[in-house]
Amino acid sequence: MTQSSFPITAVAGCFTCLSERVSQIDECWRSRWRVESPGLCFRGIDAQHYLLNPGLLRSPYPEDNEALAKLENSLWVEFRLRSMPLLGRKVSNAWEAFLIMQQYGFPTRFLDWSQSLAVGAYFAVRDIESKCDGAVWVMAAKHLMECRGAAGIWRTVVGDPAIEIMSPRENEKELEAFNQQLPVAVSPDQFVPRMIAQQSIYTLHSFQRQALESLAELDKEENSDACFLHKILIPASAKPGIRSELSIVAGVSEDRLFPDLDGFARGFVDEYKLRMK
Repeated sequence: MTQSSFPITAVAGCFTCLSERVSQIDECWRSRWRVESPGLCFRGIDAQHYLLNPGLLRSPYPEDNEALAKLENSLWVEFRLRSMPLLGRKVSNAWEAFLIMQQYGFPTRFLDWSQSLAVGAYFAVRDIESKCDGAVWVMAAKHLMECRGAAGIWRTVVGDPAIEIMSPRENEKELEAFNQQLPVAVSPDQFVPRMIAQQSIYTLHSFQRQALESLAELDKEENSDACFLHKILIPASAKPGIRSELSIVAGVSEDRLFPDLDGFARGFVDEYKLRMK
């Protein structure tokens, strides 16, 4: 992932400190929007310089929009042809395929967020071998809907006609109109246990890179500290303590966020490695 120059709002050396920083941000948002919740979303990243680009918009995938459209279509076709024996059924449409693909590491235009601060924090400290600073992104998704002219809501769902233009590309037609679309928060159908455990929500993107950061730069000029997007630094030295806090206080760990055999195995291996250090 390319390096981000997005300004740091605060530094948090423990989960309690992180919660306090988020509360301060939320106070600014309440003053701005006068609502109970502007759609708080959290994304934890292991390396604080990572950009807010979904998987399909990262290296090694093409930078050219037409090439990306062709790649997205070929991914959908391949998944449709080869996934049935693995899923035990045929996927009904491209949206369903892309939601499933996102959960299993395929490159898509969805970017993972959570409605839980504890879950977001976990993904910032998850890698027990990491030596670099992480970060937690904090977003008021309501602003994304306002940018699309939708008042009173902060998210949408797959099937909303308003986002049909952002559906998976079947060809290179209408790319210009498609690429003018701003990111939007989407609540996915929760079809696997990990999505429920992680309180998953996505932002859906066009092929514009760093779209969220660009929107935030404009918003910050007008709203300063009440900007819809903030980044809180997690020092590398604080990661072990935060992992421990999250497990004890919030009940958040690998096997709980991934309640399947893969998560069970990863959690067991990590726990053993930590005991051996």
